[in-house]
Amino acid sequence: ESGTGKHMLARAIHHSGARGARAFVHFDPRNYSAEEAEITLFGDPYRFYGNRIERHGLISAAEGGTLFIHPVEDLPSAVQPQLLRLIEHGLVRQRGSRTTRHCDVRIISAGADEFDPKHRADIWREDLYYALASVRIALPPLRERREDIVQIAQDILTIVLPRLGLSACQLGKRARVLLTAYDWPGNVRQLQSVLLRAVLRSEKETLDLDDFEALVTVMPAIHSHQPDARTMQNGGILLFDEAGHIRPLEHIEADIIHLAISHYRGRMSEVARRLGIGRATLYRRLADLDQSGSI
Repeated sequence: ESGTGKHMLARAIHHSGARGARAFVHFDPRNYSAEEAEITLFGDPYRFYGNRIERHGLISAAEGGTLFIHPVEDLPSAVQPQLLRLIEHGLVRQRGSRTTRHCDVRIISAGADEFDPKHRADIWREDLYYALASVRIALPPLRERREDIVQIAQDILTIVLPRLGLSACQLGKRARVLLTAYDWPGNVRQLQSVLLRAVLRSEKETLDLDDFEALVTVMPAIHSHQPDARTMQNGGILLFDEAGHIRPLEHIEADIIHLAISHYRGRMSEVARRLGIGRATLYRRLADLDQSGSI
């Protein structure tokens, strides 16, 4: 899906190995004609006032590093044979040239999950598709990997946003629960946008519910759940209310789940494992508690 963090993952792969010290180059083939795409990728020699000038393409710029092609399904058919030659033999040839040269470039490509070259046989080479797809990584939407949301959000707050000149922030416990419970239709891109807005609005080192006004508006039940000394003390769950009566079982269960999500930093698989239930059961119970206003 759009916004799942394909570009971020490609950069992470690039920086994780020896190629990390070299260039990471992104090529977006949308809105390129076949000729423009060929020149942009492979370069070309041309004459300027009678002088031959070499224009190097993005592949040369990525020498020793990584070329990231996204969205790969929009790659013009005219450049696909040359890209296949690069992958299989490490050879490139400039447009209009008769000679080839060796080039050491890693290719990472990303595209839509529904992309199938068989359905686009008129414009997509199946052999290129399988050459690119020799190693495949699926990036599920955030709603299907809720246990990753808190870690991704924290990385954005401490690594990505400081690069924009903003101060690093931490997530408070209630903010973690809120971010984990939201479905994120815009995925990582939306998460980063929401965090950026929260940091710009806040002057605190730790973000809390009041820094996520838009999310709280659509998820008011979470905002109403504010554990304090009456329900939670030193990490323990109190069984009695201030009048000395046993608290409703539903409220105790909500506090236990809330505490587990906070303790395990939103890693829902670990929360479910520690509570002795399946992830699907945990999500159903959260939904039930949310509807009842207990969490």
